[in-house]
Amino acid sequence: MNGIKIKFCCLIAGLLFFANALNAAAQEISADFKGNEPEGAISALLAVARNQGGTVAQRAGAVADALSGADFKATADKDPAAGPMSVNLNAMDGIELIEYCAAAAKASLVPGTQMRDFLKELQGLRYRRGENTGFTSRLRYVCDWIADNAYRNNIREMTYDLPGNVFTSRTLDHITRNRENYPALADSATFERMQLLEMGYRVHKIPYMKRESIGKKGVIELLKDNDILIIIDKSKDNDFLDAGFIRLVEGRPYLLHASEVSGKVGLDPEPLSDMMKLRAKEIAGYRVLRLKD
Repeated sequence: MNGIKIKFCCLIAGLLFFANALNAAAQEISADFKGNEPEGAISALLAVARNQGGTVAQRAGAVADALSGADFKATADKDPAAGPMSVNLNAMDGIELIEYCAAAAKASLVPGTQMRDFLKELQGLRYRRGENTGFTSRLRYVCDWIADNAYRNNIREMTYDLPGNVFTSRTLDHITRNRENYPALADSATFERMQLLEMGYRVHKIPYMKRESIGKKGVIELLKDNDILIIIDKSKDNDFLDAGFIRLVEGRPYLLHASEVSGKVGLDPEPLSDMMKLRAKEIAGYRVLRLKD
């Protein structure tokens, strides 16, 4: 009888080991790297974040400095219907800059982190519930990105804490209305899934601060270096215009971002208050987010 029990236990242990191995394989994160020596570049960013120390936001800010000089390039619309996560540390848009910096910062909190840890954090920030199941799982609308990452405690919406916050509303259907610009949407099933997701953002309420408030003392006092700034445009066609990190220089907020104007990642030469005046015809206001530890 004891021999049968031992064999049974060994069988169960073997099945559990096999199941765990399958689960680990299923959870392996695949990535499509653009650029040379991705492992070396990622290791360098992790070292920058680790050497900086401090909060996740402080570490992310150091990584943003390290990425300064990279090219601006918007490529998310070219994502396939299914496939590995795209990673390009040489060229990125504003949200991708934030994702790369936050992923390196979060991964660096654990000693001995490697490239796979960075990729795990990046996938956790970029995709709904942290799972890459294809084109529609990527958080393509900023409102969706904020809602999902706030729910999973990656960020906190600070806009509600700022004096004078107001609301606007948007119907987010820009992607399916411009189906021809998204190759993945040539697939009917992918297109229909995207339409279903957009239905959750019909007349979506968005908190924001009016653009002129960025220069007010009562607002600036509540901002911190490396808070995330989301610029809201006046057009009702989309839910944001630009995104990056706030930098306080001599008491005035500036924006470090992947700039479509300069074509590079870097700190704008003028403070945000001046930039928003210059672009008053485009900009309605802004949202402020903070990375959580």
